[in-house]
Amino acid sequence: MPNRKKLWLIPLILAGLWVGLVFVPVLIAVAFPPADFSQIVGALERHGTPPPLAADYVNRWVGGVGSLQRAVPVGYFVRVEATFQLGASRNLKKTQMSYIAWFENIHKPILLLIERYDASGGERTYNIAEGEPASIVRAVGLPPLAFLFFLYMTLKKKAQTSGPSS
Repeated sequence: MPNRKKLWLIPLILAGLWVGLVFVPVLIAVAFPPADFSQIVGALERHGTPPPLAADYVNRWVGGVGSLQRAVPVGYFVRVEATFQLGASRNLKKTQMSYIAWFENIHKPILLLIERYDASGGERTYNIAEGEPASIVRAVGLPPLAFLFFLYMTLKKKAQTSGPSS
């Protein structure tokens, strides 16, 4: 039934786009990380100085869990919010990179989130936090699983049933 195979092509294409939307920004961020994020990671490793607005966060982390031993980027996220009110508007851009990170005083890897907030008035703030590992598994694991399922359903041949022989 060729129409059935064509029906599975639509979700397969959508799942392929989903995979691209998840992994292309991560690959670009790994190849060309934002300079301030690289400075923060370097400062957590005690190899450099962080941007001035992130120094307090870096010092708290290094003071609490020791220096960063290794960081592997696994996620990149950008969100822009706009608020419109009478006579004023406000934009907020959140940029976040996620790393699987190993610290000196923590014996297992953690999900490290480095966040930058840029407000419309030129204000910039940073945050460094520990993330929930299950969130990255869902975000990175679900799109390829959906793609593989729809690929299987598209390529699957109809099972032949053997009828009674005469």
